[in-house]
Amino acid sequence: MTVQPHLPRRALAPLLTGSLALALTQPHSQAQASPASPLHPANYLARGTVAQRSVAAMPVLPNSAQMANYLKNLHSTYVTDQFKGRLPLSGNVFAYNIPIHTVNSKDPHQNYEWFYSFDHRVKYQSDEYKKLMGAETPVRIPLPKNFQIPGGGDRSIAVYDLGTGLWRSFFMVQKTTEGEHQERWHYSSGGYIKDARALAGSGHSLQLTGGSSSVVGMASELTQIGIDEVLAGRINHAVSFTLPNARSGYSWPARQGDGNLTDPLAPYEGQWFRINPAVNLDSLGLRPLTLMIAKALQKYGGYGSDRNIWCMAANYEYDTSQTEATQGNSRWYTQVQAKYGQAPENLHDFPFQHLQFAPKDWKGGL
Repeated sequence: MTVQPHLPRRALAPLLTGSLALALTQPHSQAQASPASPLHPANYLARGTVAQRSVAAMPVLPNSAQMANYLKNLHSTYVTDQFKGRLPLSGNVFAYNIPIHTVNSKDPHQNYEWFYSFDHRVKYQSDEYKKLMGAETPVRIPLPKNFQIPGGGDRSIAVYDLGTGLWRSFFMVQKTTEGEHQERWHYSSGGYIKDARALAGSGHSLQLTGGSSSVVGMASELTQIGIDEVLAGRINHAVSFTLPNARSGYSWPARQGDGNLTDPLAPYEGQWFRINPAVNLDSLGLRPLTLMIAKALQKYGGYGSDRNIWCMAANYEYDTSQTEATQGNSRWYTQVQAKYGQAPENLHDFPFQHLQFAPKDWKGGL
């Protein structure tokens, strides 16, 4: 991701709900509902991968308390004055989370769209990559009609094909409006996992097989917080977060990063952290959604998958059942907030004081 000096959508989206968030999203026409989400607890696609490794025996850096306090206050470096000290943790509902479109290329009625790219990040990829993703020669990609693209600047999507098991993810998807490729979709970079059906129980790192669309080079969409798992009362995997910024470099399972901080207290993108397992989270008086996220971190951990030059935000599943014109009726509000009485963006009671950080490139727990 290339960070711009002024990012109004990125800056405001974590603060807004309902009609205000709607006003900041990209207009896109009526969406076609997708089959069951790969984040649904009944068919979670990344079960038995790094997303479900145990953090019970995770080694802990001795300066974890200082790192946690640094991370809690990092937003104050970037937000405007009225939000300093007030936005330690929010949530990505409409912008900078990534829709997962579940499709089936074996279905004779499946819709397809043409994808291509002239970007240098695609030009030098393998022949297999170009055949599966599209490059100078366009490739047909199974997608719902009028598929959702999120608001904000990244315009990223993921596509999971039930028919082949192929997982594709694309960054900066834009419709071409003129010329030879009119009505086709250009993307700037992308990546894939050739058969995501084989992820289950594999201990897979979730690193993409070829190319990269996310900052960390992973299928990090599979560590977004799912709507149905929240409604069921438990998050069943590690959680990815967008950080205000990150330390220069990256930590496994990330393959790359875009942080530019040099302070040794700043976490790397990909660096695992957890809530101290000795803490009784039920005794802290946390609100329901905050408590659910904290318990997921205590069992599976979490990591930074991107930066936003604003505030730390939990990455939520993008509700593809809603159109851009009706996002005020997103299930995050009509179902999750209605059930728990907590706006999904409002996670300011998160217990940063109990965060613990693993050493860089920790590979245990699998």
